[in-house]
Amino acid sequence: MHWINIHTETLRGEEFVGAEPLERATWLSLLGWCCAQENSGRITGGANWTSRKWQQICGVTLEEVQTESQLYEVDGDDLIVHFYPLEHQEKAAASRVNGKKGGRPKKIKQAETLTQQGNKPIGSILVNLDDNLDLTQSEPSHNPNSKSNFKETVTLTKKEDKTETQKRVGALVKRRESTKWSDKEKAALRKLNPSEEDIAFLESQNYADHTYRRKDLMTLLNHWNGELDRMNSKQQHSTPQHQVTEFIGNE
Repeated sequence: MHWINIHTETLRGEEFVGAEPLERATWLSLLGWCCAQENSGRITGGANWTSRKWQQICGVTLEEVQTESQLYEVDGDDLIVHFYPLEHQEKAAASRVNGKKGGRPKKIKQAETLTQQGNKPIGSILVNLDDNLDLTQSEPSHNPNSKSNFKETVTLTKKEDKTETQKRVGALVKRRESTKWSDKEKAALRKLNPSEEDIAFLESQNYADHTYRRKDLMTLLNHWNGELDRMNSKQQHSTPQHQVTEFIGNE
């Protein structure tokens, strides 16, 4: 492990608080070496090490290790370091094992088989980044060696086939062509049924770049005739006034 994980309860516990500063420093040095070795807090054969070896490996002396303490103790030929973070050692070991296997599992592909018969898919779903439903069926297979003569494919696509009127009216409020129209907006456009002349007039007046234009599509559709009148009044002193063409839309 590259880190020493010490619980705050350990530093507030009776064993640590009641220890002398020398014991605390010795315990911390021993704990650091144990975490680097991931030895579960047991230094095998440590009781037989010389003072020089303790200094070289853990940075402590034999005398300090042999000091009676509740933070560490000799157990036969081994030295036990108490409050070793064993659970974090197990997590680190598990992470390394998973890393060798390729880390996190791969995300499920967007194309998946809905149902299968044996190992042969009989239906599939292809998911795009868009949301309209498009059902397609492949032609029956005429291959005599094919065990399946028909395959039905269900495809989800997000593409929305907009009319030219939708594209032009949307452009008046600087709406992207890729932005989907809501059912409410489509219904409002059908009810309004704007004429080609009215749309062309607003385009000729650079309505999309006008400072005080309607910026919301639904608002523009609801105030269509008012916007035509307002743009007419702006040019009435310089050019002939545009005649608004009114239609009775179908509900």
